[in-house]
Amino acid sequence: MMFDSIAPEGRDVVTWTVMIGGYAQNGEANDVLELFSQMLGQESFLKPNAFTIACALVACSRLGALRFAMGHVPEMSFALHDVDDEEKGGLLLEHSEKLALAYGILTSPAGAPIRITKNLRVCGDCHTAITYISKIIDDEIILRDSSRFHHFRKGSCSCRG
Repeated sequence: MMFDSIAPEGRDVVTWTVMIGGYAQNGEANDVLELFSQMLGQESFLKPNAFTIACALVACSRLGALRFAMGHVPEMSFALHDVDDEEKGGLLLEHSEKLALAYGILTSPAGAPIRITKNLRVCGDCHTAITYISKIIDDEIILRDSSRFHHFRKGSCSCRG
C-alpha cells in the first residue's frame, strides 16, 4: 500500500485523513479507529482537522461507539429515563446539540464559528462533550441555550462550567 511506503515522519494531516476517510467510506470502522489512534500517538503529534474528526465520528457511529471518538464517557446522571445504563448512554449520544455540532463540523468552512441554538438548557453531559471537542477543533463553538450563550474554545467554556 502506498501509505505504508511513506515514512512516518513524512505523513502529514492530509495523508492521514485520506487513509482514514477511505476506510470510513468503505465501512472499515476498526481500521479508521486504529489509524486515528496511530495519528494521535505519533511523537510529532499531528492535530486532526475537521475532516479527520468527521471520518472518525462516522466510524464510531457505525460501531455504536460515539463516546470513544469524544474521549468522553457519558455522564449517566443526565439521562432521566428509567432504562439500563447502556440505553442511557445511547440516549445521551443522540442529544440534539451533539448532532448539531457534528453537522456543523462537517458543513462549516474552516475558521468559521459553529453556532448552535437550543430552546432548553444544555445538559451537563453535552456541555462536557462539547468542551472536549473544542480542544480538538480550531473553530469556536457558540451554543445558545435557554439561559445564556456558551462560547467554547480550546477546551474551555465562557461560563466556566
